[in-house]
Amino acid sequence: MSIRIFQDLDDLSLGAAEFFTMLSKECIAAKGKFSVALGGGNTPRRLHECLADVPYVHYVDWSKVHVYWGDERFVPPDDPASNEGMARETLLSKVGIDPANVFPMYRPGSADEAAAAYDQLLREHFPGDHTFDLVILGLGEDCHTASLFPGDDAALESSAWALHTHSPAGVVDRITTTPACLKRSREMVFLVSGAEKAGPADAALSGKPCPAGYVAKAHGAARWFVDRAAAANLKQ
Repeated sequence: MSIRIFQDLDDLSLGAAEFFTMLSKECIAAKGKFSVALGGGNTPRRLHECLADVPYVHYVDWSKVHVYWGDERFVPPDDPASNEGMARETLLSKVGIDPANVFPMYRPGSADEAAAAYDQLLREHFPGDHTFDLVILGLGEDCHTASLFPGDDAALESSAWALHTHSPAGVVDRITTTPACLKRSREMVFLVSGAEKAGPADAALSGKPCPAGYVAKAHGAARWFVDRAAAANLKQ
């Protein structure tokens, strides 16, 4: 585990963009592609904007980037709550990525069917020991990450790679990757910004029982990019 503390969300997003571009170059040089699972919510939006702008947009070979999601609200991509829709608006539509290299979670039908289909897709795409080269995760005020919520057994899932879960607020039906999938990522980065995240960040990083802490512990080498407001309770 490593923790990097940044001045604010802009500084944090630039640091994450630098890490994204560096890792993409390494993976493309080594195996010809870079697989990333994008995060949802508000915090990754600024990272997307950085990646879609100069100079970072020129540092990534977007033709070799394969895009997945760590979780999704079960709504169509044109819904304002869609993680896919936000990513397409802020990043994917601006970098000329091949549509064949984008793998959304949402599909018409039921959330159970969509989760089962994503589980199968991930297992087909990643038959070895590792899944994504990079997974980008956030941290909720209740210490949830992806769509793994406190009190839900999905936060401790050790078999399925994707599940239908239920949020206590907002869009109820969610699809999420699980610790069984996420722990196989080469790199895991949490983006944490804002004073309201100070308590959850302390809980997750101090080993208190919570979904974000479970996921980070399962991976074993998660990187935390935290701004000063969110780091207020951390021992430094």
